[in-house]
Amino acid sequence: MNQQYVITKKKSIRGTETILVVEDEPRIRKIVSRDLEGMGYKTLEAENGDIAKEIIESGEPINLLFSDIMMPGKMDGHKLAVWTEENYPEIKIVLTSGYSRDETDANSGEVYPFYVIRKPYSVDNLATKIKTRLAG
Repeated sequence: MNQQYVITKKKSIRGTETILVVEDEPRIRKIVSRDLEGMGYKTLEAENGDIAKEIIESGEPINLLFSDIMMPGKMDGHKLAVWTEENYPEIKIVLTSGYSRDETDANSGEVYPFYVIRKPYSVDNLATKIKTRLAG
């Protein structure tokens, strides 16, 4: 019965929006994109903040930015989120991190005023958080 609940829950959390997935780890980026596409979302992928910024500036319609906070390059996930919020306020933002400090800072609202999902997260948790952020 528990398995039926999970299947029903996954089927009920669906979307058609476009999500830009920014993750420097190729395996994680592919898994997240696959899971989101399985829920009906269209995904775009970037391996770092600089490439993500180029995609956003290209005019490609994007509803949500889903980015890892800690990434190499000039623009980490937090800087990308701040830049996106300032220049494209219509794009919703969800950040993710495996570092507990990032989650603590996000909850305090002092350093990261963005919603942060702590790694590792389940597909159901990701689906719920993405749908909630897109709705609000």
